[in-house]
Amino acid sequence: MMKFAFSTSLCPQWDMETLAGRARELGYEGVELIAGRGFANDPELTDPQKTGGIFQSAGVKVACLASDVALMQDAKADTAAAGRVGRLIDLAARLQCRGVKIRDVHVLPRQSLSAAGMALGDWLAKLGDAAAEKGTVLGVENAITFRTAGGLWTLLERLGHSAVGAAWDVHSADGAGESPWTSVPTLNSRIVYATVKEGKADVRGFMERLRGIGYAGWVTVHAPPDQLADSLTRLRGWGGVGK
Repeated sequence: MMKFAFSTSLCPQWDMETLAGRARELGYEGVELIAGRGFANDPELTDPQKTGGIFQSAGVKVACLASDVALMQDAKADTAAAGRVGRLIDLAARLQCRGVKIRDVHVLPRQSLSAAGMALGDWLAKLGDAAAEKGTVLGVENAITFRTAGGLWTLLERLGHSAVGAAWDVHSADGAGESPWTSVPTLNSRIVYATVKEGKADVRGFMERLRGIGYAGWVTVHAPPDQLADSLTRLRGWGGVGK
């Protein structure tokens, strides 16, 4: 059964106590914490033991640690990025969070998409091993280059790692001209995390297609605080999930 979370993207001023309390009050099972932006709820700037205790007491999960890390195809930058992802994997494990979200890859001038995908897959292999050792999963977001399903599916199929999957943003795919009626069946079980922004793209169709493939992971909404309650009601209905 799908589980629902909201992102801290539109409530950066809320501290961890407020986040956990609001999630519980609104009926969300989890919260996506955005790392690296200096928010009041930035998991990299807070004590993980305290944060874990706050969420455990509220009966709410940390659904995902989200970051803007991407493969730059620059040796120095990518070594540093891999180190940061490793630290996020460790932090996720300490927070009893199973998901770490990163972005895909920046294509070099005159480089083919296939070559960029192979470079990303090679970079992800060791990170996937690290995630598996900690009981976490890396979700690659369709945020930069591989915004539609076919290219990301090919990359993940070639990699063939159980701890690496697609963190699918239906809005990003829609901006690239792809419907969830294409994306979801194409990726199918490769989808390990889902993101929606209400009022953008075919969110209802996305939820119905996720339901159709038996998706049982997190669906995270990016919505203003005053819209979170209504968003949850709609998402549950479209996903066929009762309260």
